Amino acid sequence: TDGRARERATWSIDCNRRMRSNAATVIIAVVSLIALIAPSASHAEEVDNAVRSMPTRQQKTEDLTEVDAWLKTEGLNRFGDPKDTMYTGGTPLFDESTGERRDRYEYIRSRHPDEPWKRGSVRPKDLHDVDDPRFPAHWGPEPPVQTRDYRELPGGYGFGSSTLYKWIETNMAKDAEDLDETGETLGAAPGPAPNSSQSTEDEPEDDL
Repeated sequence: TDGRARERATWSIDCNRRMRSNAATVIIAVVSLIALIAPSASHAEEVDNAVRSMPTRQQKTEDLTEVDAWLKTEGLNRFGDPKDTMYTGGTPLFDESTGERRDRYEYIRSRHPDEPWKRGSVRPKDLHDVDDPRFPAHWGPEPPVQTRDYRELPGGYGFGSSTLYKWIETNMAKDAEDLDETGETLGAAPGPAPNSSQSTEDEPEDDL
């Protein structure tokens, strides 16, 4: 009887040891699996964030290209300022007082918050500086912002944008209401100069 009791006790102890060993093995396996899954999830999140940011990066690249084209058209430096602008430290993107750097695009936007490069139109720089001698002085300055198209202008004023076309048309209509003594419209473009080399064979001869 005592022998059987000892056998049962030994068997019970062995069972407990096996259960503890199996439990420890399961715990180690679970911990290892979690360790493998965690980096994968982190990597997947990074990939997902990168994919989501692709349209933003592409849009920013397109914006920068558009901005650079506008800067060139306006004759400005790469920071959106006049070309003769001098900066402390050689660049406006670095703040020496704080030690912080600014993005070039953000700086340009701060200088031009209305984002004129997105208007789909250009403003030739010389239109604000010198009036075109082709047009009557009483018409005043030309439109500051004009479309990019190119067409024949009314009144014999050559070629220009649709904006300029409408501006000329409007001024000529106003001038048509107030004709000068010769009956010629005040806003009419000067006619072509006479050809001095033209033959005089068709002119009537004086009677002898």
